[in-house]
Amino acid sequence: MLAFKAHLINITVSANGDATATLSYSLEGIIENSIPDSMLQTELSKGLATSSDPPTVVSFDHNGATLILHKFAQVNDVKSGTEYMTVPMDFKKADVALKNSDLSYVISADFTPQISTVTFPDGFTVDFTYISTLPSIQHVILNQPSQIKNLSALPQKGSITITSSPVNAQVFIDDQYVGNSPAVFAGITPGNHTVRLECDLCEPSINQVMVSGGSNESRSIILIYKTPTSFITTSTPKRSIFSLAIPGFEAVYAFLALTGFCIVLQIRRRL
Repeated sequence: MLAFKAHLINITVSANGDATATLSYSLEGIIENSIPDSMLQTELSKGLATSSDPPTVVSFDHNGATLILHKFAQVNDVKSGTEYMTVPMDFKKADVALKNSDLSYVISADFTPQISTVTFPDGFTVDFTYISTLPSIQHVILNQPSQIKNLSALPQKGSITITSSPVNAQVFIDDQYVGNSPAVFAGITPGNHTVRLECDLCEPSINQVMVSGGSNESRSIILIYKTPTSFITTSTPKRSIFSLAIPGFEAVYAFLALTGFCIVLQIRRRL
């Protein structure tokens, strides 16, 4: 059987939001020319697709491939410049796509790279290690001349990568909601920041993260599920009105009642 193992993936985002992905991998156990390259290219393209437009294969061999990922990032004009928001890429879906293909009987696949790198048009780079889901990344490029001129005078900001279990937890940085996990949150001022994660079924998780200028801090946070609270209802036993005033009167009252019953029984027998 042929074993496919991804090693590195470098994704370079273009100004229009498309991206060039260079993937390094190894194929082991293959018999030369036993599987057509066209079939491998097709399944590779399906597994790495990030939009309705399938990737364009630029080059391909048994050691690596270069593809164009169409609409990898959404590009928006914002007040401070140009905002790029990349789409998440789940490498496990690529594994499933290949297992469901016509090649499943001859190929076992592991698409999760050892190192994943995303580079934006201004050179800003985010690196990940052994991550099965490449999160969405938000990055703003300052493109106004006045801002570019004074950029060297501004403190260089960093970013925080948050992954969580379970996924889709709400992320708050310094009590401000910034999105859901997994994701990369850029434009963070250097210094110590409070990162809080919340989800409906879990206890909140509060973490302190020190961010340095130009660096990315990664945190993988496991949320603890809430323990159901047991409500125990206790009822106060009803007391006789005769026992409310005199402590111990209930015993006396029971003795008198029993004595009266015995007297009535003796009278009936004599009659």
